[in-house]
Amino acid sequence: METNYNDFSVHMSKEQLNQMVYEVMSDNYRIFWGFNEGKMILNIYNKEVNNKLTFIKRTGSMELIDVDVKSTTVEKALKKTTKDVAKHALKKKIKRERQVVEAEIDLELERLQWYLNQSDSVYVFNIKATLKELVEELEDSIT
Repeated sequence: METNYNDFSVHMSKEQLNQMVYEVMSDNYRIFWGFNEGKMILNIYNKEVNNKLTFIKRTGSMELIDVDVKSTTVEKALKKTTKDVAKHALKKKIKRERQVVEAEIDLELERLQWYLNQSDSVYVFNIKATLKELVEELEDSIT
């Protein structure tokens, strides 16, 4: 069994990430994390397999951008957590201060410029989608 996603984005709060970590740790998995080029790499492993999740830190959340899962236990915990994230996002859209949203838009525009210069169309597409959401959030905060 192997699941690999590297063309998507899921935002998780610290609490939601902790929920997933505790769930797999209760099933005798170990956790190791490190940082590489501004990304946090979370390894969830036991004697048989190593599962790798890659995150980017965002304001108020972690963005899960790459998943390489080889264990059904970790896959179930991840699906449960991301389902909870989706429910949470739909039920409760938090209106953040306008300055915070504007600052996040500025950061995403900087990332967009960098990936445009690198000709990385996958990240450009994802960043544009994120920017669209941020602009909609900004418009909602105005009304």
